[in-house]
Order: sequence, then structure tokens, then C-alpha cells
Amino acid sequence: MALIRSTISAGSRRRNGGTGIGSGMASRLSGSRRWPPEEARPGDPDTALPQTARVDTFTVVVVLRTADEVDDVAVDTLGLWRDDIDPALWRAATECTAGDLEEALVLGRELADQITAGPLDATVEEVVAMDDERQLVWRANP
Repeated sequence: MALIRSTISAGSRRRNGGTGIGSGMASRLSGSRRWPPEEARPGDPDTALPQTARVDTFTVVVVLRTADEVDDVAVDTLGLWRDDIDPALWRAATECTAGDLEEALVLGRELADQITAGPLDATVEEVVAMDDERQLVWRANP
């Protein structure tokens, strides 16, 4: 311990003012060197394997209007939630993959048709397809 103290007190300061390992200078310990060297490590952008192809994912929201109460089974099965302002409006949302926003909107309209053709007695008010930057809306009554 005396040897370490004498080295520190002798003024062996690093660039950031510290005196220990990690204080601005590389360690002299043999385990501190990276192998393989950084420029040749697999997984770096220059040497990485090809990534999975980009897939456009969109969020689709369907807005439905019901004349009657919706039972809990339909709510759970379809993943519906009631609109905060208008209790006759119900919403459902899902993610889909599509070539573009317009195709996602078509898929959303098909989903709305499937929901209204099932056990839920409702009309489609609105379908929204959106990504992180844009949204496209279809309304029954523009």
C-alpha cells in the first residue's frame, strides 16, 4: 500500500485530475486491451451481417357507433374501448404491416367491415391509419 501512496503523492496525475484506473489513462493491466482490435470486431457497422429488411408498420384505429349497449364479451373479444365524450362511440386499434399509408387505410376499412359484420351491431364512423409522422383518415360523413 505504501508504494501506491508514494506514486500518487509523487504527482502521477492523469488528464482529468484522477490518479486511478479509468481516470483518463489506459490501464497497464493485460486484461484491459480489447481483442480483436476495435477496427476488426464483428458486429460493427462496417463488418455486421445484413439486417432484417425494413417493414412498414402502421396503427389502424376504427371508430364505431352503436345504437345499443355493447356487451362485455364483444368488448373483450374485439378489444374495444368507449369514447370519453360520446358513450355511443367505440374504438378499436391494431397494428398492421402494409406497403404504404393508403394500403393501411384499406386494411383498416376491411377490419371495420369485419367487425360490423360480426356480432356487434354498429356503423363505421371513421377509420384512421397512421405511422410515426403522418395519418390518413376516412370518415363516413365527411
